[in-house]
Amino acid sequence: MLIPTSKSLKTGRPGTVYIAVLGVTLTVAVLASVAVSIVRIERRVDASHDAMRTSHWLARTASESAIIHVTQDPQWRTSLESGDESTHLELDGGTYFWRVIDPDGDFDDDLRDCIWIEGIGQVGEALSVEKVRLMPTGTPLSCLEVAMLVDDSFGLSSGSYWVHTIIRTNQTVASNDDVAVGTGSREIDGDAEAADYASGNVTGTKTSRVAQRELPNDDYLTYYQSAGTWIPLDSLESDGINYEMNDKVLSPNANPYGVPNPEGIYLIDCQGKNVEINYCRIVGTLVLINPGSQSAIPVSSSLEPAVPNYPALLVDGDFALAVSDYWYSGLYEDYRRINYNPPGTPYMGVDDYDYNDYYPAGIFGLVYVSGDLHVTGNTLISGGLICGDFSISSSKTLEVNYDSVYWDNPPPGFAKDDPMQVIPASWQRGTY
Repeated sequence: MLIPTSKSLKTGRPGTVYIAVLGVTLTVAVLASVAVSIVRIERRVDASHDAMRTSHWLARTASESAIIHVTQDPQWRTSLESGDESTHLELDGGTYFWRVIDPDGDFDDDLRDCIWIEGIGQVGEALSVEKVRLMPTGTPLSCLEVAMLVDDSFGLSSGSYWVHTIIRTNQTVASNDDVAVGTGSREIDGDAEAADYASGNVTGTKTSRVAQRELPNDDYLTYYQSAGTWIPLDSLESDGINYEMNDKVLSPNANPYGVPNPEGIYLIDCQGKNVEINYCRIVGTLVLINPGSQSAIPVSSSLEPAVPNYPALLVDGDFALAVSDYWYSGLYEDYRRINYNPPGTPYMGVDDYDYNDYYPAGIFGLVYVSGDLHVTGNTLISGGLICGDFSISSSKTLEVNYDSVYWDNPPPGFAKDDPMQVIPASWQRGTY
């Protein structure tokens, strides 16, 4: 039997073990280096996040400092210049400052203007901007002094004694120009005032040469746009040209188009299209923006604000009303097969599940139409009416009753001057 000698045994190549050990060592070293780099990156990221969080906090601090300045300094309109920066202050490793901005650049030219406050916070390269809108809540606009105000001249033209066309009020119908009532069965049943001349068939007093009354300016929708809920135009019924809201209930607890708004503020951008509101009960503030020329509430509906001193209807454009035109005007649940006081939207304190109730047609709150208002059918407004221009169809009656709640506690957009008040829903991030 042959026994192998040591020379016949196979051995590995020299250095193999060394190379293997070296490879492991290098791998460990690389991994350690990567780990150290990751830790450093994470620390830088954490530091960056900390800086950004601190800058956010500083920006909010700056905004709140500006709010305090504007709301507590009665001379802020003269002591500040729009857009100027406040003193830069240091805090928590960073700096903060603020500025107050009137979009037209002048705090004193129009006391109805809303303003922007911007707070800026910076930590190193991290910079944050917090913005918020403030609105005037001081003196009520003088348009709220009367039951009805038309910014332009208006009249009731002469006609047959057999055709009655009436504006009836428990207070005053006023114009920032002329009021002219023709002969025949045309009348203003109440008092009339005009900045120029009041004439014609008025059952109460006629007063000419009164001071023009102030209407809202272009900022009047600011609060409602910030706090309200938008209803998409294409969610309404449509033939592709005209859009309709039919047989709907809107309130702080009811919105068939989406999430309910707690103040009952609902806005529709009409995009120049004709929009009609038909057989609806709205407990809230309906805002129509850019309506088409044929937009209207042409049939029975019931509108009242959810917040007592808020408007019931705001229209930024032209509009027509015939809210209570027929002898059977009103909302009949059994006829429409709609429950207009479902749970969460009571009427006179009562809600239910049945179809047995009736609701008077009318607008039971303030109405403002910035453009031309045409009353095409009998209409009841209990609260107040303000419009740019006015006309009424022959043989129709408009009844406008005054409610002093709007003068005593003016709604957003209908006051001027200090105190300025934050619009809570307007907080947003900005750029610098």
